[in-house]
Amino acid sequence: MGLNDEGYIRLAVAIVKSAAKEYRQASRHLLRFPDSKAAKDKIAELEEFFLSDWCSLLCQNEATGEYILNKLKKEVASLECEGIPESSVQTTTKTKKHAFKGRRV
Repeated sequence: MGLNDEGYIRLAVAIVKSAAKEYRQASRHLLRFPDSKAAKDKIAELEEFFLSDWCSLLCQNEATGEYILNKLKKEVASLECEGIPESSVQTTTKTKKHAFKGRRV
């Protein structure tokens, strides 16, 4: 793998990680404000991304966008069930790891 390939891989990882971070943020916001149209719209947009061919291309068979989305949904559901206060959510989600080339998504 050449330098250029490594750069493309890092960019792909950064795009998917950014989408996962935004999904977590929108989900936390929705937990605090269940009627937030902006959060609902953002979550719908990100779910569409994770299920897209574009996300599959970025993941390059390391993990599927559907797999990542399911992990994110389980993470959010566990936060909702546990009733973790907003101040704790950020620290808790930062410690969880998900498969995408061995990097946290």
